[in-house]
Amino acid sequence: MARLSLARYERRHYDVPMDVPRFIGEHVNPRLIREGLDTAFQELASELLKPEYPGLYAFPSRGKDGGIDGVQDGESSRVVLECKVVGDDKIETALSRWREVRDRLDKHLADPSGPTPGQSQYQPWYRTDRPIQEYILALSCDLSNLSGHDNLREEISTFFEVMADRHAHLSHLRHLTVEVLDWRQIQDRLKAKPHLVFRWFPKVRPLGLVPLDEAQFQGRYHSYLASDKLPYYSRAAHLAKHGRPVDSPIPNEGELLALLEHPEKTGLIVCGAGGVGKTRLAIEIGWLAHQRGWLVLRVGPTFRQEALDQLAEHLAPDHRVLLLVDYIETQGAFTEIVERINDLNATLLLRLRYVATCRTTYYHKAAATAAQHVKVDLSFPQARMASGWLKDYRQATVGHTAVRL
Repeated sequence: MARLSLARYERRHYDVPMDVPRFIGEHVNPRLIREGLDTAFQELASELLKPEYPGLYAFPSRGKDGGIDGVQDGESSRVVLECKVVGDDKIETALSRWREVRDRLDKHLADPSGPTPGQSQYQPWYRTDRPIQEYILALSCDLSNLSGHDNLREEISTFFEVMADRHAHLSHLRHLTVEVLDWRQIQDRLKAKPHLVFRWFPKVRPLGLVPLDEAQFQGRYHSYLASDKLPYYSRAAHLAKHGRPVDSPIPNEGELLALLEHPEKTGLIVCGAGGVGKTRLAIEIGWLAHQRGWLVLRVGPTFRQEALDQLAEHLAPDHRVLLLVDYIETQGAFTEIVERINDLNATLLLRLRYVATCRTTYYHKAAATAAQHVKVDLSFPQARMASGWLKDYRQATVGHTAVRL
C-alpha cells in the first residue's frame, strides 16, 4: 500500500471524511448489541452527546421510560434524550415513530394532579422546580433532506407548545427547545470521534488494532491482567504512602503518560525480566490515557505497518492516540514501525504515541535504536535506595493483591 502523503491526508480528512456505517445489526459490534439494537443505540447516542451534555445518563431501554431514554440534570433544568431505531429512511416512518411517543405523552400528561395511574415514569414532565428545557430526538435513519428534518422538528415543537397552552400545569414546556438528530448528523459527529467509531463498528478498524476497552485478555494467564480479575496496586499509590527514593527517580503511571505529551517523545519502551510486570504497567498506562480521553489501541498479531496509514486517515491533529505493543520481540520490524509513527507525526502533525514492552536482552539487542523513546527499566536499579523501594513495592503488590482477592 502506498504511503499516506500530506496531500492525500488533507483530501481524505477534509473532503472525503471517514465513512461511518449504518446502524444495523450486521455493522454494529456484536458485543454491544447483546441487549438489542434499541439499547445499543441509546448507549451510542449518550456516549456521543456526553461531551456536549456532561453527566448525560441513558436509562435501560426495557420497561416503561415515560418518553425519556436519557437525561442530563442541570442545577435548575433538564435535557432529555429520546432514541428511536427506525427501519428505513422514509420521513413517514420517522414521523410515525415520533407520533407513538406523542400519543403516549398526550394521554398520560393530561391530568393536572399527575400522570395516569400506574404511569409514574411520566412524572418528570410535570416538574417545575427542574423543568425539561431541551428535548433531543435521536434517530437511526437518514431523513435525507433538510425539509423532512425541519418538518419533524417543527411538529415536535408545536406539540409541546399546544400542550403548554392546553394544560396550565404544563406551561413550563412552552419554551422547550427541540433538536432532531438523524443518522447523517450523528455520522458527522462520529467522524470527529474515531474512538467511538472503532468501538462500535469493528469493520472500520485498521487490521490488527483493537480498542483497549474492547480487547479481550485471552488464556488463563492473560485473563488476570484485567483489574476485575487481579486488582492493580499502582506506583502512584505506593509513592503516596512511602515516598520517592532520593537517589533515583521512580515515576508513577501519570508521570509516565505525561512524558508522551512532549512533542519530541513518541513512545515508552518498558523492559525487564519476565514476570516483573511490564505488560500490566503498559496496560494501566493505557487505561489512564483512556480515562483522559485518548484513543487507546492494542496492537494485535495481525498488525502490519500499513495499518498506521489507514489509522492516520481517520485522525485529526487534536486526536491523542496511544498504541500498546506487548512484547515487541514478536512484532516484526518494530523500529520501522516507530519510524513510520514519527514520520506521520512530523508530516501530518499527528499525536501518535506508543507504549511497548520487551525483555531487557531484546531492548539492548534491537529496541534501543528506536528514535524518540523513553526507556522504562523495571529491573532493579543500581541505586541502593531505589532498589530497596522497588523490592518493597513488589512485596506490597503481592500483599495488596492477596487482600483484594
